[in-house]
Amino acid sequence: MGTGDKAQEAILQAMKLRRETEGVLLSALRASLTAVGTMCMLAEQEIGEARARHLEEAENGLQMVVKMAKGIRLTQRDRDTLEQARRDVLSLRWKIDSIPRNERSF
Repeated sequence: MGTGDKAQEAILQAMKLRRETEGVLLSALRASLTAVGTMCMLAEQEIGEARARHLEEAENGLQMVVKMAKGIRLTQRDRDTLEQARRDVLSLRWKIDSIPRNERSF
């Protein structure tokens, strides 16, 4: 095997590894989006400190997903899911922030 063949083989292996890595990252991103959605649903059902805690977890998860998404080619469906998660988190934050501090139960 000549140098050119070895170089071509290394390039093909690198491309395969990149595809596999991107697939794993995309799976992790999707799982994290599911977790964000779950935290939002839990926050909707809770009141007081439990709601605030679930919202904080959703916000932290969303920040992580946004960072992950910068290095991955997302499908339109993934982009739509990410945008919906962002809207859900913002809506919950607005609900909590719209309650006057002296009326909050946390």
